[in-house]
Amino acid sequence: MDYQEIMRDIASGLTGENEKDIQYLMEQMEKYKDHELGKEIIRACGRLISGMLPEEKVNELANAFEKDNAEIENELDDLFSTLQSGDYNLALGKVEKLVEKAEELISAGMYQNDSVSDYFCFINPMQELLYGYRHRDSKKDIRLSNFPFATIYFFYGNILFELGRYTEANVALEKAKRWNPMDADIAFEYAETYKAMGDIETFLDYTIEIFNFAYKSEDLARCYRNLGYYFIEKKMWQEAIACEDYSLNFDSNTDAAYGELFYIEQTTHLEIKPAPIETMKKFSRKYGFPLEPNEDVVGLAIAYGENSAENGNDEFAKYFLNIAYDLTHFDEVKQLLDELERKDIESKTETLADVLCSSKNFIIPAYQRPYEWGEKEINELTNTIYAKFCDYLENEENVQFLMFGILQFGKIENHSLSIIDGHQRITTFYILKSILAERLGEENNLPKVMNQINNADIVKAINDKSTNYGKNKELLDKFVSGIEKKNLESFQDFINKKILFVSIFVSETASISTLLEIFDSINTTGLKLDVKDIFKIKFCDYICKNSSDKNSTLKKINDAYQQVNSLEENYSVNENVLLDTFRFYLISKTNKSGDCLRMSNNKFFFDEKGFFNSPLPDELVNVDLLKVFEDISACILETQNYLMNTRDKNSGNLINGCSRELLGISGYGNLKNMYFYLVFIQCINGKKIDNTVIDNTVIDNAEQLTKLLWQYCSLYSASYSRIVYRVFTNIKEIYFSENNNPYNNIEEVKDDLIKTLEKENFDFVGFKNVLDKSVFDNRTKNLFLSLSYIDDCKSTNETIYNVKNTIFYSSNQEPKKALDIEHILSHSLYSDNEYVDSLGNLMFLERTINRQLGAKTKNLNEVNKQKDIETKLEFYKKSTLQSVENFLNNYDKSHNIENYIADRNIAKTEFLKNLYGEFYEVIDKKS
Repeated sequence: MDYQEIMRDIASGLTGENEKDIQYLMEQMEKYKDHELGKEIIRACGRLISGMLPEEKVNELANAFEKDNAEIENELDDLFSTLQSGDYNLALGKVEKLVEKAEELISAGMYQNDSVSDYFCFINPMQELLYGYRHRDSKKDIRLSNFPFATIYFFYGNILFELGRYTEANVALEKAKRWNPMDADIAFEYAETYKAMGDIETFLDYTIEIFNFAYKSEDLARCYRNLGYYFIEKKMWQEAIACEDYSLNFDSNTDAAYGELFYIEQTTHLEIKPAPIETMKKFSRKYGFPLEPNEDVVGLAIAYGENSAENGNDEFAKYFLNIAYDLTHFDEVKQLLDELERKDIESKTETLADVLCSSKNFIIPAYQRPYEWGEKEINELTNTIYAKFCDYLENEENVQFLMFGILQFGKIENHSLSIIDGHQRITTFYILKSILAERLGEENNLPKVMNQINNADIVKAINDKSTNYGKNKELLDKFVSGIEKKNLESFQDFINKKILFVSIFVSETASISTLLEIFDSINTTGLKLDVKDIFKIKFCDYICKNSSDKNSTLKKINDAYQQVNSLEENYSVNENVLLDTFRFYLISKTNKSGDCLRMSNNKFFFDEKGFFNSPLPDELVNVDLLKVFEDISACILETQNYLMNTRDKNSGNLINGCSRELLGISGYGNLKNMYFYLVFIQCINGKKIDNTVIDNTVIDNAEQLTKLLWQYCSLYSASYSRIVYRVFTNIKEIYFSENNNPYNNIEEVKDDLIKTLEKENFDFVGFKNVLDKSVFDNRTKNLFLSLSYIDDCKSTNETIYNVKNTIFYSSNQEPKKALDIEHILSHSLYSDNEYVDSLGNLMFLERTINRQLGAKTKNLNEVNKQKDIETKLEFYKKSTLQSVENFLNNYDKSHNIENYIADRNIAKTEFLKNLYGEFYEVIDKKS
């Protein structure tokens, strides 16, 4: 009898009574143990027995199995951490212990292939589907191993490879391939071992083989880059250019191909341009590689996606169709995906009474912005309502409905509704209805509200006058007080019945990104989400792709946001500073180009090929990005506390102390928060994040490096856009070097920056004019005026804190302290003076004083020049600014004012030349 006949015979003896059947099956296992199909029969009987065990026994076995798995996962996590540290010898010792466990299981006959079943370690449905399709003629069952053989052998091979033990790495990776033959990462590493051993032809063969099961566009791109490498080694330059360039069709968000093309250009001086499609077809036929994704891979992804959708398995449908769309960008696939997302959405019109009925439970999710409506929004809302209410009183029947836009809710378990859009409006109407209930002596029949942003109790918050809830309650209470008491019930009836919303309900299966897309596609009267709000949602979705624990992740992101906003005097530190610093960190850890430094956060994170729309870079696979994000937030908070409470309360080096702010006005303001990145990398490289670590050494390093940065950038402030790209590229190479942290050798950073200036084919005339001819570029005027102010403070005891707040932040905190740029010699009276727009003739002056002065002198003409100066001197005495006081102390009324301005200008330009030092010397020679 064959296997099927034997198993049918055994099954015919089952009675349906578990105890008897278990005993019977054990007897059959003993009976057939020496049979040629004994292994297969014993395993099949074992599977039958497992289905008959009592629940408590099943749970006991499951718990034991989970415990074993958890131990292995912990060991793998520990191995990942060691690999991140770069200690491959230590990692080797750890992985060898895991390999030993794997070999013991194999020796014991666990998970071994037999004539009935084959065992694998596929990590996702697509891999299993591809293998099954490619071996569809096999009659064997595909069974999944619960032990991570493939992962262990993969890391074993990687570590051996890094240690230069290529032959051993090849053997280990071959074992990894046996356990997961459909994993492109394993296959690529296996091919790399042949490249390292000099067997370039086998490297080519395995690369072409990967095309057959690559189901990600980035893997296809790597295949073409591998082909490019092969052709470079063969000095077949046209083929190499064609393949490297063609790889960009599948992954343009990497510098790998650009680097190879640059190498070819430098080596051969050939023109780098895309090969015509006919040329690509010729190369394809000649060398045996495809030009499109494998049609079986695409066909399977589409077929299983459509089939899953038809059977109501939307999650599987989205999984497979997303694979197909990534490979093809077919419109029909995108349409199917859009239809699946829309299935999760329903909408209906609701009155205010419907929305705020007591049977509902609302959750304000952690990614929402806090309740921020203020007096302006409350007044707009109440004015609109009251005008319509007056019509209602005159003609109740004919008054039209008052539409208050679209509300969006996520339907979650236990029948709660998560507020996606409408938080501000719902909360405001909640407060208004609670006031009315109180005035009318009615029970407060409002829904329960759980606030996950800060876990605030909304009822308590409404009665707390220090919160926005309490402040708005006072405003709404005042509004309600203006309604005649006899009309209160009518008013309540009016808002309940005549205020309408369109409510959209999205099922819990929809991704947060889908909810965001819905939000972006509609226009409501609520507050619009900006980059920092969108980031929360996208970041959560990005790192929780395979996790359902999104609420806790969103809570952590929101806590990080609130942390950087927790300081009353924060030197303009907010969520955008946090995002900038995180962006710089990501750039430092990946191969992204220097151009990413000048991108906005919106473009870097959300662009079609931005960070959140691209696969996770290899360099970040083992990095806990959420932990990094939280650490950056903690670092910013600690830095600000240290600056405001310690460092900046002293005088010291004022220019270094203002380095971040000066970078912000250097013409390259998008680099301003490099300062915090430079602090952060010192913390993480010193393993200091969890302790108090910000000290004068850390701050000194960050300030000196930031000073070099604003000095370097300001030299190019008047440059053409074609130069700007090189500026950012140079900064990326010097400040984000993989092999050297800039704070370790600040002088070396300075030397490298100067070398780039010396090589630069640019005359720097714009900057030279600033110093030699006092001709200012608008982008640098504020920078040099700020430096001039700091120069005026150097002989005083002014603290860094006072200087920063005076020049950079006073207008944020107190509008009357806002500064204007004062021309000492007015344009209208001294238009022919060569110094009228020079640094010597400019200084900051409080805006209130400047406006008063302008009104006093506006009618003076050239014959009144002396009167103009005398009037100005009197008004200058009202100023509290150090630069104005310095001017008054140094100006001798017996001297000609124009001569004094000329002398002052000479002193200021010499100050700037000395400040720029070696930078100025280089551009002076070049100009």
